[in-house]
Amino acid sequence: MKILLLSGLFFFSSCSLLPTALPEKMPDDFFVYYHLSGGMLDYSEDFKLSIKEGLYQVSEGGKMSRIDFTLSIQELQKIYQSFYQNSFDRIGTSTQEVYDRGGVSISLQAEGESYFVSNSGIYFVSSFSKDDWYRIVSMFHEKIRNLKRTKGLKVEFVLDDSIKNLKGFYFGLGTDPFAEKVGLDSYVFYILKGVVRFYLYFEGIGGIFQKNLNIQKDSRFRVLYQKGSVFIEPF
Repeated sequence: MKILLLSGLFFFSSCSLLPTALPEKMPDDFFVYYHLSGGMLDYSEDFKLSIKEGLYQVSEGGKMSRIDFTLSIQELQKIYQSFYQNSFDRIGTSTQEVYDRGGVSISLQAEGESYFVSNSGIYFVSSFSKDDWYRIVSMFHEKIRNLKRTKGLKVEFVLDDSIKNLKGFYFGLGTDPFAEKVGLDSYVFYILKGVVRFYLYFEGIGGIFQKNLNIQKDSRFRVLYQKGSVFIEPF
């Protein structure tokens, strides 16, 4: 009985090693759609790409911001090769009964065939496919980060000593995890134009401070803490 079970486990763990059915070279009808769902949050991201055009769009609180772009054939081929080399069509999933779970779903079209993989909602990428899935999703994160850097807005936050001296704080902008530390007390985000939520969490106080910022141009803010309150002011 144990031998049969181990054989079954070996079979499933080897599924991702099956040769991909995707064409080796990028076809003319190449199209990819990346969708990030915020689950219970009113937030989503869409990244659509074909040989002719590309679109990156963020929706939050009923408001949308977008970037239109094009990529070179070399960049497109590199993206397609990520799907081919990681056997996107062989990535397995399973289902579980969960509620309001966000995550990423990706659709691919190549040579008239459509492929879809979701790691969102009730769908979970199988353990034997997680490395392949992670490499593909990381590739999208890199492209989105580069788009924001080259076509988005730069928002810098300078932390006052009153913030830095507090125990166990962290902060963010919207749902964007891509902050860059540019000094001892300065952090930079690259975002799309529009209203974005700034949040600051204090471990010692046990609460979250939130404020909506209307960002229409490159901006710089100073963040300080005085008499139990957080202040954000242009700097």
